[in-house]
Amino acid sequence: MLTVATSPAEGDAYLLATTFDIVVVDPSGDHAWADRVCSERGVPVETAASGEDLAACLASRDDAQAVLLHVRSELARIAHDLNNPLAIIAGNVQLAREVARVEPPDEAIDEGLSNISEAARALETLIGQIGDLRSAVDRALRV
Repeated sequence: MLTVATSPAEGDAYLLATTFDIVVVDPSGDHAWADRVCSERGVPVETAASGEDLAACLASRDDAQAVLLHVRSELARIAHDLNNPLAIIAGNVQLAREVARVEPPDEAIDEGLSNISEAARALETLIGQIGDLRSAVDRALRV
């Protein structure tokens, strides 16, 4: 998220009430207030070389935000698309185990079902990692 402060008092209010990863300031203005507050909070301050640089920096951040929104959407789609077949696999393994209990024990079937269950758990872990990536993107979008 991008927030533009038009005065030191407004900037102070934003900086004190919000968490930032970086603050970009216009070189033509007095940004001692940003330097002071950011140094207290351990947030780096980047000074744009010119007003045009500041505009370019803000535009590139908008572009980055658009990319992150797309990545977030794709991660959600991939996780959803993986969850559906995974649920079918897990359900069929459970059904096969119940059928195997009725029939005489067969080590090959037990081993095959165990392998499928293990692969399903590995997919669940990967889906969880995709969720973690999506959360990281969400945090980056809040900057």
